[in-house]
Amino acid sequence: MTKLKFLSRALLALGTFASTVVMAQTASVSGETIRIQKYPGVISMLAIVAAERGYCAKYGINCVLSTIPSSVVGLQSMLSGGLDVATPAVEAALQLAAKGTPVRLIANISRNGPYVFAVSDQMSSGPNQKKGFPALMHDLKGKKVGVTTRGSGPEYILRSMLAAAGMKDSDVTIVAVGGPDTIYAGLVNKQIDAAVSFEPMGALCEVLKTCHISLWFPRGDGPKELTLLAGAYVPMVVRAEYAEKNPKVIAALRSALKDAEAFVHTSSNFDELQRITAKHFKMEHPQADALIATMLRNTLPNLYYEIDPKGVQAASDYMVRTGQLDKPVDISRLVLR
Repeated sequence: MTKLKFLSRALLALGTFASTVVMAQTASVSGETIRIQKYPGVISMLAIVAAERGYCAKYGINCVLSTIPSSVVGLQSMLSGGLDVATPAVEAALQLAAKGTPVRLIANISRNGPYVFAVSDQMSSGPNQKKGFPALMHDLKGKKVGVTTRGSGPEYILRSMLAAAGMKDSDVTIVAVGGPDTIYAGLVNKQIDAAVSFEPMGALCEVLKTCHISLWFPRGDGPKELTLLAGAYVPMVVRAEYAEKNPKVIAALRSALKDAEAFVHTSSNFDELQRITAKHFKMEHPQADALIATMLRNTLPNLYYEIDPKGVQAASDYMVRTGQLDKPVDISRLVLR
C-alpha cells in the first residue's frame, strides 16, 4: 500500500497520473456496452450518476440502464442474457448461488437496507404501533401486506420481520403489488394495510402525510440481525462466465461507481443530483421537487459501492438460521473485489 501511494504521488507531481489511468483503461476497454438493472427512484443512483456524469465513458465503457423494479425479474433477465448486471436483494442472489447457478457479486449499491415499512393511516393508530419493533408487527395479523413481487427483497425483509416477532408468514396475506408508485396507491386506497417497499415510498408518506413509515431500514430499524448485512444488501450480480471473460469491463465499472460515490457524497452537488433524478424518474405531482429532494436526503447516506464479504456471509448465515437456505453458501469465489 505504501509503495502504491508513493507511485501515485510521484505521478501526480508530474501531472500525468489521471491521464495515465484513463488512457490505460480506455486502451483495454474500448467502448464495450454493459447493461445494468436500474430500480425506479434513487436506489440505483450510483449507476445513474456513473452514466450521466460520464464516468462510465471515462473508463471506456457504455453503461446502459434498464428499469426493472424486481429482484426476480432482474436475475431472470441477467441469466437469459438480457442484462449483464442484475441488482437483486442479497437473499435472492444467495438462493440462486445455493442452487448451483454460477454467478459472481461484483459491487453493491446500498450499504444498509434501502427498504421502508409503511402502514396506512388507520394501521398507524394500532394498539402496538407505539411499542416499536417487533411488537408493532402483531397489528398485522390477518392483514394484507404489499411487496413488489413474490420472491423479491421486500418479501425477504417482511418474512424476517415476522420471524423476529415470533409470527408466521401465514399470519398475514402477502400481496405482489408492484413498484413503489403502485404500492403507495394500494396503501392509500386501502387495498393493502401495510407494505415493505423502497423510495420514493418513504418520501411519499413523509411529504404527502397520507401514510406512515413505521420502520426505516436505512436508519438501522428492523431486525437487529439484518444490520450485519451492511455492505451487501443490494449487490451487483453477473454470470460467472461474464466475469471470467470481461474482468476489465468489471474493473472499469467499479472505477466509474467509485467516482459516482464521491460525487453523490459532495454536498455541493445536491442540486445536480436533483436534476439527474428528475430526468430518470418522472414524478407527475405538484410537489415533485419536494418529493425528489426528500427521497435523495433519505437515500444518499446509504450509497456506497464496495461489497463487503462479511455482509454476504452474514446474509448466508442468517438465511440458514431462518430456514431460507439448507446450508451456508461458499462465498470464497462468489464475491469479486
